[in-house]
Amino acid sequence: MTQRRNSRRSGAVAPLVAMLMVVLCVVISIVLEEGMMLSESRRAQAAADAAAMAGACVLYQNVKTTAGIDPASITAATQMAADNGYLNNASGSNPNAGTTLVVANNPPSTGFFKNQAGYIEVNTTFYQGRYFSWVLGLWPINATLGNTMPVTARAVAEGTWVPFHAGVLLLNYTGSDLQDTGNGQLNINGGDFIIDSNSSAALFQTGNATVVVQSGTIDITGNDLSAQSSTGTLGSGSSIQTPNGSSDVYINQHPTPDPLAYLPLPGSSTSGAPAIPPKAPRPQQVTLPSGQQAWLMWPGSYNTNTGNDTQLPPAGGVIVLMQANNSLQGSTSGIYYIANGGFSYNNTSLVMDTSQVIINPAGQSWTGHLDYQGSTGGIMFYMGPNATSGLNLQGNSTGLVYLQPLTDPSPYSGMIYWQDPSNTTDVQIAGNGSFTIQGTFYSPTALMKVTGNGGTYTGSLGQQIAGSNIGSQYVSADLKMAGNGNVLVNYQGPPKTPIRILTLVE
Repeated sequence: MTQRRNSRRSGAVAPLVAMLMVVLCVVISIVLEEGMMLSESRRAQAAADAAAMAGACVLYQNVKTTAGIDPASITAATQMAADNGYLNNASGSNPNAGTTLVVANNPPSTGFFKNQAGYIEVNTTFYQGRYFSWVLGLWPINATLGNTMPVTARAVAEGTWVPFHAGVLLLNYTGSDLQDTGNGQLNINGGDFIIDSNSSAALFQTGNATVVVQSGTIDITGNDLSAQSSTGTLGSGSSIQTPNGSSDVYINQHPTPDPLAYLPLPGSSTSGAPAIPPKAPRPQQVTLPSGQQAWLMWPGSYNTNTGNDTQLPPAGGVIVLMQANNSLQGSTSGIYYIANGGFSYNNTSLVMDTSQVIINPAGQSWTGHLDYQGSTGGIMFYMGPNATSGLNLQGNSTGLVYLQPLTDPSPYSGMIYWQDPSNTTDVQIAGNGSFTIQGTFYSPTALMKVTGNGGTYTGSLGQQIAGSNIGSQYVSADLKMAGNGNVLVNYQGPPKTPIRILTLVE
C-alpha cells in the first residue's frame, strides 16, 4: 500500500491577515471621519446660505433708508445661523470640539463683491473633534486648533434694488421677437438690446432697416448666427451696428426675466399698490396763451362704462395733459387709467402742461405751459385689462407730441406707459412732426408697433433733432419696426423704477 504524506504549512497567512486588518481598520477610520466632516460641511454650507439670505432680506427691506449698509442685516444673519445650530460659541485660541464660529460682514470683506453695498457675506466654521485621525496621527495638532479640525463654509447674498440697464427687452420666448419691415433706423441710445427668443431667427429683418446699439451689447437667447454675422461697427452701413461689431452680439444666452413683474397692479391688494384713480374731471376746452384752442385733460379714470362717465376729448387740435400735481387736483397719482376702449389719437397735438419751450423746424416757438394750471410730476397711461383698443398715437407733420413720465416717488416712477399683463392688444405709435415721448413703455404680453415717418424730436434745450424720440426704454413681448424714418429709444441712464434682487450670488 502507498503511504500518503501531509506537507506542513508555514503559517504565513496569519501575519498577512493581521497586517491587512490593520490597513482595513485605518481605511475604515479615515472613511468614517471624513464622512463625518463631509456631513458637517453640508450642514455648515446650508447654515451659511440661510444666514446670508436672512441678512439680504433685511438689506432688501431697508434699502431706501440704509442704501445697502445695515447693521441689522448682520444681526439677522447671526440669528438665522443660531437657529440652524451655529451658536457662535467658539472662543479662545483653542476652541472646543463641537463649537461653532459665525462671522457676517456687510459689505463683504472678500470675494467678487468686496466692499459693495447691498451684499452680505457669512462665514461659518464648525470645529470637528478628532477621533481616528488623532490616534493615527494623520492630522497635525497645532496650538490654535488643538484637538479639532475646522469645517468651513461661505455664502454671499444680495438684497438690492438696482437699475435695469437695457434700452430694449423683448420677452417672448419663441419666434422672431424683432421684426424690421421698413427702411428706417432703430437707434438705441444707451443700454443693452436683449432678445429672449430661443429661435435661430430671433432678430428677423425683411426690409432695409438698420438697428443701431450705441453703447451696449445685443444678447440673444437663441442661436441666431445670422444676427451675429451681419453685425458691423457703428457707421459701417451694416444692418445691425454696435460699438465693436459682431463681438458685441452674444447668442445662446440665458433669457432675462421680466424685471418689472414685481410692480403691483393699481387697485390690487399688494402692499404699495395705488388705488385705481377716481373718475377724472371732464375735459375742458380753453384758449391757450398763444391764442390756440385746446382741451385740458386731468389724471383719473376714463371710459369706465359707469353711466356718469368721463369720456376722452375729441381728436384734432391740441390736448394738454395735466401732470401728477396740478392746481385743480393737488397731489394725485398722475395716472391716466383707460378702463375700456383705448387711447387713440391721429393728427392731434398732445403736450403736458410744461414750461418747456419747443422750437419747431420752421423756427416757430410753442409752449403748452398754462400759468393758472401749472403742474409737475409727469404722467403715465395705464391700459386696463378691458382697454381692448390699447394705445394708438399717430403724429402729424405739423403737430406736436411732448410727454414725460412720472417723476413722483411711486412704484411707477420713470414709466410713461403700462399695459395690464392680461391685455395683449397691440401698442401702436407712429412718430411724425415734432414727436418726443420719454419714459419706459411696459407691455409684457403685447406687441409694440413703432413706425418712424421722419419729423423731429425735442432736445434738452428745446431744439429740434431729426427723428422721432419714442420712449426711453421698451419692455414688451415683441417689437415691430416700420416706416422710413428714424426712431430713437433715448435711454439716458437707468429709469427711476428699479428691479429688485434677492438671491445668493456666491
